[in-house]
Amino acid sequence: MNWEKVKLSDVCKIVGGTTPKTNIAEYWNGNITWLSPVDLPEVGSISNVSNSARMISEKAVKESGLTVLPINSIVFSTRASIGKIGITTKPLCTNQGFTNMIPGEKIFYKYLAYVLKNNIKLIEKLGNSTTFNEVSRTAIKDFEILLPPLPTQKRIAEILDAADALRRKDQDLLKKYDELAQAIFIDMFGDPVKNEKGWEVKKLGEILDVDAKVVNPKMLESYNYVGLEHIEKETGKILTIDKGEVLSNKFIFNENHILYGKLRPYLNKVATPDFKGICSTDIFPLKPKKSFLKQFLVSILRSKDFVNHSNTNAVGANLPRANKDIILNYKTIIPNEKIVELFSKNIVSIEFQKLVIEKQIQNSESLFNSLIQKAFNGELVA
Repeated sequence: MNWEKVKLSDVCKIVGGTTPKTNIAEYWNGNITWLSPVDLPEVGSISNVSNSARMISEKAVKESGLTVLPINSIVFSTRASIGKIGITTKPLCTNQGFTNMIPGEKIFYKYLAYVLKNNIKLIEKLGNSTTFNEVSRTAIKDFEILLPPLPTQKRIAEILDAADALRRKDQDLLKKYDELAQAIFIDMFGDPVKNEKGWEVKKLGEILDVDAKVVNPKMLESYNYVGLEHIEKETGKILTIDKGEVLSNKFIFNENHILYGKLRPYLNKVATPDFKGICSTDIFPLKPKKSFLKQFLVSILRSKDFVNHSNTNAVGANLPRANKDIILNYKTIIPNEKIVELFSKNIVSIEFQKLVIEKQIQNSESLFNSLIQKAFNGELVA
């Protein structure tokens, strides 16, 4: 492998972004997309971008000194959450949270996106802010990458695109199973707020307990620890289990509990562990009074109406928390036991299929990560 090493500024035009003055109304009444990092998904993903929550005018672009990025430019978040990557699919501008790259004729835009993805950790180490981590534009300009011939770049991107498509297909299938679970709930029970089917209504406190038993981890020989950061928002997937040293008192739980994230309830973190452990005191272990109610209650706790109820009534402005009363006093439908048990069986079947898909995702992630390493070691193409 005899690939040239170049600085990003040798093969791209590096430009930043800014925020037009917010007190000038006509700046914010236009048809030009103005992107901020919150408009992109998680760090490390490569997404096609064209839309954002805010639009600005041509006057805002001109008077704020913004650069309109052409199609197939790369936007790369370089402050706060470093490493969100977007490929522009229409001309747009960004705020100061991005360092943007307009590829020159020597570099293929998709190859550049994969290079950045492969180097996120190295780039993140270049951050030098005292208030929050930020990578300077100069550091991005001087960052060195390997530059194979253009046909090789395109071939690498083509192979990685195929691997990424496989990964995305599995992820989309997982989402469809979640949508199926929601559809089954509505089909069997109807809208729990409107209660068109006339089910009995009770407070959650009549069918579940906030089972927050405190334990000192030092008194346990071993444990699995789940913190709020370990639970994925919306899906409730437990991403990791910490087996390290935990010092302060925690709540104890087992496979019969539902773990409800009470801190910042708008994040909608509701998990169903299949193991025993301890959890952060920012999580309430909830115990259904009848075991067959567990899956039904999870659906209620994840519902938009409950999330809104919990968030609206939460205590604390900066770090809102849901307390026991917010949970226990919420009123919801309680269908008859037979139909709830049938629903639970359906959901258990879906959860099993999701485990199969999650294993496929792990395999496709491993394949993708292996290919991307080989690509930049010169092992993927001749």
